Amino acid sequence: MILGIVLRYKNRPEDGHWAESAGIPFDFWEMARQNDVTLCAILNPADAGRVCDLCDGLIVPGSGNTVLPEYYGGEPTDEVIPFDEYGHDREIIDLFVKAGKPIFGICQGIQVLNIYFGGNIKRVNVNWSHGLPGMDEKRMHHINIEKDSFVYDVFGAQRAQVNSHHGWGIDRLGEGLRVVATADDGVIEAVDNREKKIFAVQWHPEQNFHVGDPVEQEFFKNFIRVCKQN
Repeated sequence: MILGIVLRYKNRPEDGHWAESAGIPFDFWEMARQNDVTLCAILNPADAGRVCDLCDGLIVPGSGNTVLPEYYGGEPTDEVIPFDEYGHDREIIDLFVKAGKPIFGICQGIQVLNIYFGGNIKRVNVNWSHGLPGMDEKRMHHINIEKDSFVYDVFGAQRAQVNSHHGWGIDRLGEGLRVVATADDGVIEAVDNREKKIFAVQWHPEQNFHVGDPVEQEFFKNFIRVCKQN
């Protein structure tokens, strides 16, 4: 089993000439190790067609970088965006969608998938506004889950708690996507397109590989199962 994963750009000025790097969070390495999966990092779209042929599915992880607003008709911004991650992501997503291979998006991953399918995004969650009362320091909040969904398959309930680590979210839903979970304040927390084998969440289930809670690890096990059956 080989899963492709797009890299994320980081810049830590305090590291001097080592400041810029591209990589993936450790949690995904641990996910791959525990599930006997090979991760194939896709550095750029130049040879991504052959990489797509090798891979059984794609993970689009979260990012601390902002999507350039011209991709979704957003208002121009004075924010310095040092690397065009979405321009990189969309070419790779396009290859996997056209190949009919499953895709799992996480945090910014749900946002870029939504943009790819013609939707847009907006700033949300200022001061972690949908965190649970008394739990802001843990950045947790409740979500409401549709029964017939990949999210319900994991939690087995229509109500659950998930982490909050995002300042953007879906505004207008992309074509063909279905909302399967929302926060109490209406923020879209999960979408899918079963026909195209697209699954995406706004929070970070991969964090459960280092916090000792195995429940959300089932997201990856179920995604791997879909990839094997594809």
